[in-house]
Amino acid sequence: MPVRRVVPLSLVVLALGAPAAQAKLPTPKDKSIVPARSIAGVKLGMTQSAAKAVWGVGATCTEVEISATKTGTECVWKERASNSSARMKFTVVAGKVASVAILSGQTPSTAIRRFRTAKGIGVGSTMAAVKKAYPRLGGLNGSPSASNGDLGTGRTRTTFYFIGTKVEGLSVGVAS
Repeated sequence: MPVRRVVPLSLVVLALGAPAAQAKLPTPKDKSIVPARSIAGVKLGMTQSAAKAVWGVGATCTEVEISATKTGTECVWKERASNSSARMKFTVVAGKVASVAILSGQTPSTAIRRFRTAKGIGVGSTMAAVKKAYPRLGGLNGSPSASNGDLGTGRTRTTFYFIGTKVEGLSVGVAS
């Protein structure tokens, strides 16, 4: 008669791989946003593994289309499972971080508001404060609902995303 073995469910989950934790935002020590360079310690040009080491576990990484001929990997940390929650992400192209972003979601959390430039600008800052801190800000389209303001330094760019008059998110990236 065959012998049946009972394997605890916890061992099966370990063997198969536990589902990705419905993420939480990373909690890096570095809370700085350096225009055209980095957000929270993840720097343009870093490898994916180095960037993940800075922000830690909890990301969902997927392949994304960058252009008709180029793909990359996007790694996203969400505050909650909802797509409307605060999130932090970076995109890797050709093995290097090409963009880093933080986005507030529908209700900016305290955690996402902690990331700031040396001039004190981050999620929740007003458009007036951003314009005062960065007088060369360009690209504002004046839309009452959504605008983008860009700071460019050659091949790299920092974009401030506004909803109304408040910063909803920002990104640093390399021109493609």
